[in-house]
Amino acid sequence: PPEVRALSMLNYPATARLEETVARALDIELGDGDRRAAWARCMTRHPRGLLLVIDELSEFLRSKPDRRQFSEDIRFLQFLGELGQDRRLFVIAAVQEAIEQLGDFDRVYYRKIKDRFPLVLRLSATHVRDLIAHGVLIKGRGYAEAVQEVARHVREALPGAPIDFGALCSIYPIHPATLELLEEVRDRFSQARGVVDFVTRQLAG
Repeated sequence: PPEVRALSMLNYPATARLEETVARALDIELGDGDRRAAWARCMTRHPRGLLLVIDELSEFLRSKPDRRQFSEDIRFLQFLGELGQDRRLFVIAAVQEAIEQLGDFDRVYYRKIKDRFPLVLRLSATHVRDLIAHGVLIKGRGYAEAVQEVARHVREALPGAPIDFGALCSIYPIHPATLELLEEVRDRFSQARGVVDFVTRQLAG
């Protein structure tokens, strides 16, 4: 597997250049010339390849003080995408919305970034439900049987209620309608992660 380097942009001010930040994280010496040579040397130091994970990228880009700095960072993302076309360089950039919603920049750059980063992994309400069912809830012995009994009582008490009993049985004591409501207002949270944090705190009392 490739070597992994993680970089959280929360740790850097808005005035920082994305290229310089990534270069420091990967021990790349930037010069005034063609940056491909410096990156080629970097890839030589990582013969198995390199997986670069950039977290909180949307907040970093949105906080840019002017359009010039914003465009410069967007162009560097484009460069990373091109570099990874024929090398074992894999870049995962975590953003909380679509790239075109991050700021005011030339649509030509937007199309180029979409071309160079064709794979988009979206976190949806279904992912949140699965995370709560399998990663957040601690289900003791007898959980499944007890929840089936709860579901039976609910069916009898509310025979016409539009309840997803499969979901209820997987995330009880959270009601599926709670996650639906949180999904509707998730713009007030930090997207999917905020919903999970909220549910976790409520379960913990």
